[in-house]
Amino acid sequence: MSISFRILILFALGLGFAVPRFLDWKDGRDARPGPAAPAAGAQEPGRLTLFADPAGHFWVEALVNGTHVRFLVDTGASQVALSRADALRVGLPLEALDYRHAVATANGVVRVAAHRLDRLELGPIALRGVEAAIPASDGLDTSLLGMTALSRLSRVSVDGNRLVLEP
Repeated sequence: MSISFRILILFALGLGFAVPRFLDWKDGRDARPGPAAPAAGAQEPGRLTLFADPAGHFWVEALVNGTHVRFLVDTGASQVALSRADALRVGLPLEALDYRHAVATANGVVRVAAHRLDRLELGPIALRGVEAAIPASDGLDTSLLGMTALSRLSRVSVDGNRLVLEP
């Protein structure tokens, strides 16, 4: 076997190990955030700093009406959106909600119910009466912290891998 053929085989074997790992990291399949404590991040009086996961996403475990709910911070979402599973855990009567609103999402049009959350706590930040959407069917696996909450803050800023929230 010639040296150039051996180098080519070693190179191909290296790619066989490296490419799948790169692709998994790139599309986020291996970039699962670790367990979150309530409002995981650095808390200062009146400020919450969140740190990005390896895929660049910001996660926060908040309290919704006193129940822990893990949110993906999504500045592209017009509203806070609770997954059906999280809405059940919070105690919302899913069968009694009115799913008359049609919302355009990245996955198409979805029927949702509008619901006002009594209290949403993000570490030291407490918001009352936050408008949220609950989908009529499964499909939203992760609850989203959207603009109906974020727009009520005085400051939302990203600096590298840090997201700062201030009331």
